[in-house]
Amino acid sequence: DHEFYVLESEFYTRNTDVEIPVKPLVEKEREQPGKTEEIIATVKKKGLMDSFVDAFFDSPPASPEPDKKSTEKDLADFSELRKKSNKKERLDSPKPKIKYFLEFSREKGLQGQPDYVVFNGRQGALLGGNALKVKVGEKVRIFFGNMGPNGISSLHIMGEIFDRVYLEGAVNGNTNRNVQTTLVPAGGATIVEFTIDVPGDYLLVDHSIFRMDKGAIGLITAVGDDNPEIFESVK
Repeated sequence: DHEFYVLESEFYTRNTDVEIPVKPLVEKEREQPGKTEEIIATVKKKGLMDSFVDAFFDSPPASPEPDKKSTEKDLADFSELRKKSNKKERLDSPKPKIKYFLEFSREKGLQGQPDYVVFNGRQGALLGGNALKVKVGEKVRIFFGNMGPNGISSLHIMGEIFDRVYLEGAVNGNTNRNVQTTLVPAGGATIVEFTIDVPGDYLLVDHSIFRMDKGAIGLITAVGDDNPEIFESVK
């Protein structure tokens, strides 16, 4: 009745001083014809990483140190916005001029210490309004992949048992039945099938459980009639 795709992945990060203007490269090309060719030539000359900043800057940033006066002004502006907000005046959110991002940390990758372990690319991708929604009695199939690059995933749904597991995603391979947690290697996949018998919220997790704090948590919401013969909440 339902087929979902869930991909687990890890991010190894560190802070960066590089700032990327919101304006995309294609707009820079319209304003400055030949800019793309210039960037490609720079990459060939300097290498990818050294030319990365040049791809988004006409000149490199002067200093990685934050501008104290600018920071104080931002705080003052924010305080003024808070005052206006308390007066229930309508405010238009200012558009940011700069986007900040995290760089890849090779050191954390070598140590196997990810800052984020997430489903479908970001924290909260399967929570709230993005939760997977099913009805009681419907058959559900999840295609689950583990991008890694390092960690082995322990796929588990709290409160549910997998009726069928296609090991390593092999449709014509070995199939296990009645499994509560299945291992998915880095760079591997699996296919699980199950039917939810009782309405409620079921957590989809990597049962290396502390990864929940790093983002590896999703939600399956099942609606329908209660079935006290299977489960009944006792106070």
